[in-house]
Amino acid sequence: MRDLVSEMRDLALLRAQEEWDRGVRDPISSVMIDRDGKIFEAQKVDGEWARGAFIEQEKEPGLYSRVLDYIHEGLSWDWIKLYRNHSFQWCGAFASFVYREVKEELRKRNMSSTYRLRRWAKEDNSIFVPLDEILPGDIVVVGKGLRFGGKSYGDHITICESVSEDGIYTIEGNAFGDHQSGKRREGVIRNFRPFKGPSDKYTVRFAYRMQEQHFDEELL
Repeated sequence: MRDLVSEMRDLALLRAQEEWDRGVRDPISSVMIDRDGKIFEAQKVDGEWARGAFIEQEKEPGLYSRVLDYIHEGLSWDWIKLYRNHSFQWCGAFASFVYREVKEELRKRNMSSTYRLRRWAKEDNSIFVPLDEILPGDIVVVGKGLRFGGKSYGDHITICESVSEDGIYTIEGNAFGDHQSGKRREGVIRNFRPFKGPSDKYTVRFAYRMQEQHFDEELL
């Protein structure tokens, strides 16, 4: 009989895959919005993002609502009412959304950032996973070396989709990579994060796995 931790890890991974299939995108690089709220395709001109073709509003329903869902349903931070470009680094909110069976007070306090995850692991080392024991569905933090501006607790939160000898394949929010549209875009994407590499590139730094005591009581 499978244990609860394995079942919840599988459920989190399934949710991450469904969000990638949905094609959710962060409009940082794919669209621009002017002061009147009109939406335009974004295009890069001489290295700078510029306004391209006009998109009728109704063709882009809920442009920001999915990111707000990650924040509201994942972190339960209902006091955030609006999302705009660069207003929230939502990789942790995405991980919280796919792991929303974790107790609300733990998600609110611990899952919004790499710093809070690391602090939680120091308080409760049961969530810490050695890098050679990472499994699909685990939360994995990646980052650069300190000399290149990386943080000691890592820079970016991902969900492990599968593991290879050299690294992990991920689904992650608020990142740049393979998008459901078939193009490379920012948003919910698939990526590969190596175990080792140049210090100026993101590599696997830490891994975390929830335990039975972290899930809502009615699941136990």
